[in-house]
Amino acid sequence: MFLFASTIAAGAYFIVDYKLNHGKNTYIAVIGTDERPTDTKRQRSDVIMFTSVDFDESNIKLISLPRDSLVDIPCRTDLQDKITHAFAYGGKSCTMDALEVLFEVDEIEHYVQVNFDSLIALVDDLGGITLTPTKSFSEYNVGKTEKYTFEKGKTVEM
Repeated sequence: MFLFASTIAAGAYFIVDYKLNHGKNTYIAVIGTDERPTDTKRQRSDVIMFTSVDFDESNIKLISLPRDSLVDIPCRTDLQDKITHAFAYGGKSCTMDALEVLFEVDEIEHYVQVNFDSLIALVDDLGGITLTPTKSFSEYNVGKTEKYTFEKGKTVEM
């Protein structure tokens, strides 16, 4: 929910400017990837959202797709696959093409792409997060070099 709210808030100026300059409805793809700078494998999209901004009706509709949804993948002729794989096959353009086919829209003109590093930077820019765990747990960082431990009821600033 935080990612969605931050993404929509960051795009608010763009949407208002787009309406004033173009006066038409628009579609936006929100793509959260598992991209990491040290990872050489093809990336996938773990979060896929389709946003429809209807200026005439003054509403925004957002649909979050399960990453394992079976869809047509236009960049791979005659292929149906999990929508998460569209990003691995052809990046944001292949993912946006798959969303266009799925939702029967002519063109998704805009996108927001977020990876792990950009999400961390966004959280830092917003002043961090206050976390008070309801259960104790531990987690290793990506490189498995550091272990983070969180204790139940102990507030942490991240």
